[in-house]
Amino acid sequence: MYTSKDAIKVRVYETYLAKEKMNSDLFDFQVRLPKYLLLETYAEILHVIEPDSMVVQLSNVKIIKNDYEKLIVGDRIELGFLAVGDEVFEGNYKDFMFSLVGKEAETGIYRISSPVFEENRVRGFQYPLIE
Repeated sequence: MYTSKDAIKVRVYETYLAKEKMNSDLFDFQVRLPKYLLLETYAEILHVIEPDSMVVQLSNVKIIKNDYEKLIVGDRIELGFLAVGDEVFEGNYKDFMFSLVGKEAETGIYRISSPVFEENRVRGFQYPLIE
């Protein structure tokens, strides 16, 4: 069971170096940490492995869709990821991350690629939080 951000990062990076593929299997292990710290850790890991992607919390979101992708525009919330809660989660990390998929409108948590910043506004293409 992993109970610190640093231990989780070491585990994921070592597994990634062995497989060289970013997917949900990297997070298939047991953890015990507050939910917002798990999401913060995931966001940091994702940005290291895929520097052109980021996980952000947004408000005042506008979504522009076409046949292939969604462009997300919103105001970045800098207070961390408290929208997912501060209670301690104990269980499979991958299951926790999948529990957030499809709840973007509720939590304001988005994974975007090719982000562009304009003061406090962020825009980029939406990707699934975890695959």
